[in-house]
Amino acid sequence: MLDNGETVIHTENMKGDDMSTHTPGPWTVHNSPTGIDVTVTAFTPIHHNPISVARVYGPGPLSRATDTRNANARLIAAAPDLLHQLKEVVFAYHDESKTSLEIRMQAALEGVAVAIAKAEGE
Repeated sequence: MLDNGETVIHTENMKGDDMSTHTPGPWTVHNSPTGIDVTVTAFTPIHHNPISVARVYGPGPLSRATDTRNANARLIAAAPDLLHQLKEVVFAYHDESKTSLEIRMQAALEGVAVAIAKAEGE
C-alpha cells in the first residue's frame, strides 16, 4: 500500500521479458475467489491457457473489492484495445487515400470510443 492509500499494481511475467512488445489482447478482468485481488489475464494462441498479465490489489493486504481497484483493473485490461485504436487514429490522420480525412477520423474515433467504454466498464 502506498502512503496515500492508492491501489498497488503488481505486474506478472516481467522477469527479463522483452519489454518492447506486450502480450496481445484481448485482456480480461477476473475477481479472485477470495476477493482480495483482481487478475488481468490474456489468452493467446501461443499460450494454451490464460496467462496472468497483472494483479491489482486494494489499499491493504486483505482489502476486499473497491471501486478504485476494479477501475484500475479495467483500465489495465483495456490497454491493448486503447493502444490499437490510438494507432488507428494516427494511421487515419496520415493516410493519403482518396477517402476524406473526416470520414477516416470518424471511423477511427468510433473505435476509440468503444475502447474507452471498455476501460470505464460500460
